Amino acid sequence: MPPTDTLTAPLLRVSGLSKSYNRGRGGYAVLDDISFDLFPGETLGVVGESGCGKSTLARAIMRIGDIDRGSITLDGTDVSKVRGKALRELRKTFQMVFQDPFGSLDPRMTVAQLVEQPMAVHGISDAAGRRSLARSILSSLGLEERFLERTPGSLSGGQRQRVAIARALAPSPQLVVLDEPISALDVSVQAQVLNLLADEQRRLGLTYLFIVHDLAAAEYFCDRILVLYLGRIVESGTSEELFRNPQHPYTVSLFSAAPDPRRGDRKRIVLRGEPQSKRPATGCPFASRCPVGFDREICHTSTPPLAPTAGDGHVAACHFAGELKDTR
Repeated sequence: MPPTDTLTAPLLRVSGLSKSYNRGRGGYAVLDDISFDLFPGETLGVVGESGCGKSTLARAIMRIGDIDRGSITLDGTDVSKVRGKALRELRKTFQMVFQDPFGSLDPRMTVAQLVEQPMAVHGISDAAGRRSLARSILSSLGLEERFLERTPGSLSGGQRQRVAIARALAPSPQLVVLDEPISALDVSVQAQVLNLLADEQRRLGLTYLFIVHDLAAAEYFCDRILVLYLGRIVESGTSEELFRNPQHPYTVSLFSAAPDPRRGDRKRIVLRGEPQSKRPATGCPFASRCPVGFDREICHTSTPPLAPTAGDGHVAACHFAGELKDTR
C-alpha cells in the first residue's frame, strides 16, 4: 500500500464536493460535502448501493458536468476551475474507463484507431509513433497485433474492456477513474481484467479511483475504501480494516447481503423500508432504515460527523459506531 503519511502529498484531493439535481424546492443533493485524499500509486474504492452517488462522483472528478460547491485538486491544480484549452491539456493526466465497454467505444473505428485517437488529440508522437505505442499498450494487455484492425463488434466483452483500458492508458495519465469496469463482464473474465489493471498499475505507477458494487472485488483490489450512502461518506478505512471490523450499521448491512463462500453462512441484516432518493433535512441519512438508530432521537436530529473509530485512519459517521456487529 502506498504511504499515506503527512509527508506524502496526495495526487487527488477532493474537498467539500457537493452536487444537486433540480436545484430548488424539488431538488435533492446527490453528493453532499464529499472530502478525501488519494495518494500516488494507491487504489481507492468507492462502494455503496445503486443511487448513492458513486458514478456522479466519478463524473464530477472527470469534469463531465459541473459541481455546486467544493474543489477537485489534481497534482496541485484545481480542475474544478479549469476551462477551455487548459482543461483539454490537463485531461491527458486523468482518464476514465467506463462501465459498458461496448457503449464507450465507437463501433466504426478499429482497435488501433481507438487507442491512437487520444494520443493524436494530445499531440503525442507522429502517426508511426502512435501506432507503435498502441501496439505496445495492447500487447501489454494481452491483445496481439492481429486485433489492431478489428472493430469493437467483433470482440468479446473482455477484449472490448481491454481496448477501453488501453485507450485510457494511451495518453500516459497519472490518475485513472474506473467506473464499474468489470460489472458488464462474465465472472470468469472479471479476475483477468482486475489482474491486468494491477499489472499496469505496478508497471506504470498508476493511481486508481475504483467505483464498484462488488464487495469481493473491492476487498481484493483496493488499498482503501469509501462507503457512500445518499451522497455522503459514512465510513472510510483501509480495505483490511474495513472488512475485518466494519463500524457503520450501513456497512455491516452491505456485507451481510454480499455472498462470500470463504466465510460461510452469516445472518442477513434486513433494513427497514425502501432505499431513499433524498436525504432527510436533519439527522443521520441512514436513521430511518438503521437497525441501531431507528428509535433513537439523536440519530434523527443530529447529523453525525466522520470520526475516528476502531483502527488507524478508520472513520465512521455514526453516533453508535460499532454497536451493530458483523456476523461473518
